[in-house]
Amino acid sequence: MKSRKISVHIADDHKIIIDGIIAVLEDEEDIDVVGFSTDGTELINWYKNNNKCDVLILDINMPEISGVDVLYFLKQRNLIQPTVVLSSYDDIKLIKEVLKLGVKGFIAKRCAGKHIVNAIRAVIHEESYFGPSIQELIVKNFSNKTSKVNNEISQDGIHISSLTDREIEILKLIADQKSTREIANALFISVNTVETHRKNLIKKIQVKNVVGLALYAVKHELV
Repeated sequence: MKSRKISVHIADDHKIIIDGIIAVLEDEEDIDVVGFSTDGTELINWYKNNNKCDVLILDINMPEISGVDVLYFLKQRNLIQPTVVLSSYDDIKLIKEVLKLGVKGFIAKRCAGKHIVNAIRAVIHEESYFGPSIQELIVKNFSNKTSKVNNEISQDGIHISSLTDREIEILKLIADQKSTREIANALFISVNTVETHRKNLIKKIQVKNVVGLALYAVKHELV
């Protein structure tokens, strides 16, 4: 029995972008585009007509009613859903705002074609997905704000001293964008051991994924 396809709605004020994303998604057997909107008003009306989708691909810079305003509309009505935000420019304030509104996916519009499929599959499983340029911006933002912290306790109350030497080693390698296999080879341990340490770090540091671990390492000058 085949599993149900992921239904997607695309909202962007440039039809060429919509057409491009549709062309990419047409090759994916598990994804189905169920509609599109060319501005925020049209998208809100689509929701008001009781239409639904599994994942919303949302241009944040639409005229009249922006993508941010659409998100506020959805939040007020408890309709916030898995969303991948598209943006023509990288703005850390904008990223922070949409994250507070429940968005888990954010990619630059210029490279949407390369990352849209992975972003959809991530957010449908309540996982975060940031395009490379967005990750760099987040890391840079944290790095610029990093100050010397006490070796015993971090600014957000998580004890650095609670991490073992091995966990710190792995955390540094994760922040250096090493793969699980590369970390295992570098430390002469098994892949399963690396995965166990990674899961323990995520739980201990209280982040959601590897990106969170990398940001923590940068913020606390472990790299």
